[in-house]
Amino acid sequence: MPKNGFNSNNDIKEDTLILCRGMLGKMNKLRFLEINDGRITRLPQDIDYLPNGLRWLEWWHYPAQCLPESFQPGIQENITALNELVLASTPIKCLPWSMGNASRLQKLQLLKCKNVVTLPNSLFRLPYLEELNLGGLEGLRYFTDDPQPSSPQWKRKMNQLIISETSGVQCLLLSGCIMVEALPHIPSSIKILKMDHCVSLTIPSLLKLLEKCKNLQYLSLERCYQYLVNQYDIPVSLFPLWDWVILFHS
Repeated sequence: MPKNGFNSNNDIKEDTLILCRGMLGKMNKLRFLEINDGRITRLPQDIDYLPNGLRWLEWWHYPAQCLPESFQPGIQENITALNELVLASTPIKCLPWSMGNASRLQKLQLLKCKNVVTLPNSLFRLPYLEELNLGGLEGLRYFTDDPQPSSPQWKRKMNQLIISETSGVQCLLLSGCIMVEALPHIPSSIKILKMDHCVSLTIPSLLKLLEKCKNLQYLSLERCYQYLVNQYDIPVSLFPLWDWVILFHS
């Protein structure tokens, strides 16, 4: 029997683990699952469904480029119960469009997933999504409905993260998204916006958009080198936030 749901094999390096088939499906009372072991190098092709009632999933070094079908909302009803999903330091390239069906999701974190280029717009239709943390997605260039867009209109939108103005997201963390040049729209619900090290960001246009964000409480644009901000560039409406605004560029 594999120990703790992991399997080893003489043909595999000693520091390698394989997640066993059936491991997750048997944990019927599981509510919180954290996997933080870079030794898991592959998944079984028919990996089982997530346990019923799982509320929080955090997986560091997830070993595949996409989520298996059994993990996708709409295919597996169980995942619609998730409140928080964290995927960090993984080779994942995208999230399925069906993530928009994770109707109870409140926090989504994709951290240091450097292969991600695009994410589905359906994320911004999640009714309870409050926090979206995309820190360290160095290749992120756009949100789209089409995984392989090719029209001239799309090409003009490259490097612009178009976020629905009707989204209820309150905390948007984009630090390290070095390809992002602009946010054409910012939801009025935004309270926290952090875009440190976004070296391609056009800051003047961003500051103009922020004038309409009446709920904004914290803004950080640390080390955005393209444009040096000084006090005279800050819209008057943001002055009450001055103690909360971080604009370091050295």
